[in-house]
Parts: sequence; structure tokens; C-alpha cells
Amino acid sequence: MTAARLLGWTGDLPRFSTASAFARCSGTAPIELASWDRARHRLSRRGDRQLNTALHTAAITQMRMPNSRGYAYHRAKLAEGKTPTR
Repeated sequence: MTAARLLGWTGDLPRFSTASAFARCSGTAPIELASWDRARHRLSRRGDRQLNTALHTAAITQMRMPNSRGYAYHRAKLAEGKTPTR
């Protein structure tokens, strides 16, 4: 179901010239918040929120499946000392 949603909202992939263009469209591109000598990043509130939700659902599902690349990536980040998701 999620794959169908992704295909439906994304449409024709060649319409995105770069991966950054797709990230902006889906609302997953980070926005820099700079103040004086400090720079931080946060996620954009722009973009297609339903597409963003479908991507998030796919990522969480892959992260929970033991034989997937998402699971291995998540475990590697935990081994680096990153905090787990809730």
C-alpha cells in the first residue's frame, strides 16, 4: 500500500532533475538555521506531507525488519553511540 502511495504521489521520476529536487518536493530536505557563529539544521515543513509520511512509514518498516539494509544501518548507528528512536 505504501509503495502504491509513493508511486502515485511521486509520479514520473524524470521530472526531478536531482535527488535534492525530490527531497525538496517531499519535505525531507534540511533547512539551515544560522545565527552568528552557530549553524543548525531542521527538517522542512514544506513539501508534500503525505509523501513525507509514506517515506517515513517505509523507513520505519525497513528499520524493523532484521534482514534489511535499513535494519543494518540502524544497528550501525546505535553502535556509533547514536540514541535509538522511540
